[in-house]
Amino acid sequence: MRERSSQALHARCFLLLPEPQRVTEPMSCLRTFFLWRSAAGLLLAVCCVAGLCLATGCQSEPPPTASAPAARPRTTPPASARNTPPNRPAPPVKPSVAKPPRGIEPPANLGLGGSESTQPDTGFGPGRRSPNLGELMDQPGAAPAVAPSKTPRMAIDQAKTASRGIRKISGKHLDLYTDLPASPAIDELTTVFDLAVPKWCAYFDVPAEKAADFRMSGFLMGDANNFRAAGLLPGSLPNFPNGFQQGWEFWVREQEDDYYRRHLLLHEGTHGFMNLMLGGAGPPWYSEGMAELFGTHRWENGQLTMQYNPPDKTETPGWGRVKIIRDETAQQRALSLLDVMRYDSRAHLRVEPYAWCWAACYFLEHYPPTRQAFVDLRAQAADRQGDFTSAFYEKLKPQWPEIDEQWRIYTQGIEYGYDLERALIQHQTGPAREAGAQPQEAVIQADRGWQSTGIMLASNGRYLIESTGSFQIAREPAWKCEPNGVTIHYYEGQPLGIMMGAIRMDEAALAGGPTTLLNSVPLGSSFLLTVQQGGVLYLKINESPASLADNAGQIQVRVSVP
Repeated sequence: MRERSSQALHARCFLLLPEPQRVTEPMSCLRTFFLWRSAAGLLLAVCCVAGLCLATGCQSEPPPTASAPAARPRTTPPASARNTPPNRPAPPVKPSVAKPPRGIEPPANLGLGGSESTQPDTGFGPGRRSPNLGELMDQPGAAPAVAPSKTPRMAIDQAKTASRGIRKISGKHLDLYTDLPASPAIDELTTVFDLAVPKWCAYFDVPAEKAADFRMSGFLMGDANNFRAAGLLPGSLPNFPNGFQQGWEFWVREQEDDYYRRHLLLHEGTHGFMNLMLGGAGPPWYSEGMAELFGTHRWENGQLTMQYNPPDKTETPGWGRVKIIRDETAQQRALSLLDVMRYDSRAHLRVEPYAWCWAACYFLEHYPPTRQAFVDLRAQAADRQGDFTSAFYEKLKPQWPEIDEQWRIYTQGIEYGYDLERALIQHQTGPAREAGAQPQEAVIQADRGWQSTGIMLASNGRYLIESTGSFQIAREPAWKCEPNGVTIHYYEGQPLGIMMGAIRMDEAALAGGPTTLLNSVPLGSSFLLTVQQGGVLYLKINESPASLADNAGQIQVRVSVP
């Protein structure tokens, strides 16, 4: 589940030279002359190096953080991997095509030709303060939306296109131009796109009759120069590495994997549908997050499933969003939800923001306290300014500390097939019971994440925590387990199924700081716990969040003062 596919990152370099100062004295002029001569030499050298980088395909990965702890080894897959079907046969070797680094397009615009933002870097990110409401409202806007009827279509010379060996595949909602040879994976792309349109209509509440004439032109390019010569790749477009959408058209470069080719097609199609049918796609975090959400799909036997939660990386070759978040988290670069919402249009020159925007939209769509407010955002998609995000935040502000805590639990443990609803923190209402002279008891479910025992442990106290019972941690074949776990399989460095405990301090959680549920310890069947700072005892079994659904049973817990 957590093996990681490689993800090349596109790097860009900018050279900034200071504005020359006005000088009046002769010596100052002489010094200025030599300074500028040196600067000119430096500029020439940098240009030479840049030229070499461009010739060789300059790429880089985010530098590691020196103080970051090593990620804990994982020695067992979740239940879905314990019964993994045989590996798929290797696909036939395709003709070699020069390909750019993976990722998605750097959206200098949001699909309708807006220019790149010039907003200064505010320094928000991991380890830094989150933006306040006023800063969330201060988002750079994209170009104003243009009504579909007034959005010009690109002129296409069909004869010239055919003379360049570029063929046309037509569906109900897409004309796809490609120079790639005929194959089922290529020729079915218009069918995939046509099946996506009713799903976009249903989610964004667009009447089917309004989308009846929705028809885009797509360009799937094996050789971009061929499309440029045919007049199908305007020079005004940015030098995108994978895909780009503008108006009624989108462009996708050929990919190694059939899946990721379809992903880009659906990603760009989502941009097009939102911009043309809704009048906009919202700020960058929402625009790119929704395109990623609908781009993540399953295609099997002519059936398209969108907003798919892939249970294994083998279903989404080339995508790698889960890996990116796990890598970023391991390097202490995890983002809060507000950090993600603060992205401007320049952020997506890198691939990491696509992963964070996907995770944010997936989380907000599936987390019960945020689901309805998030779905309601579709009606505000035409708002590309700060009111979109600030109004959403204001609606959820009373619940934001709990939302942020759950987000941190989700991103710290994210993996393929993460069962967000089962992994939700289970709180208890009412005052907590003090563990003192009278022992206190609780029941923990084996198929859930963190659960409150409702038992308050005092600072500097010592408590005996005893767990009993037999439960199931896999269905086929059925695995029986007890609170000490099973040592033939490990998860996150501990026996699978062992009882885990943490003390949740409300003050830290409600203040937006790191949740103390991330500081857990293995308790097993019996553990003498010394408490440094008091709080409510939370428990769960040690299990992958992707494998909770095939667990069953309960564990009885008794807390006493020895």
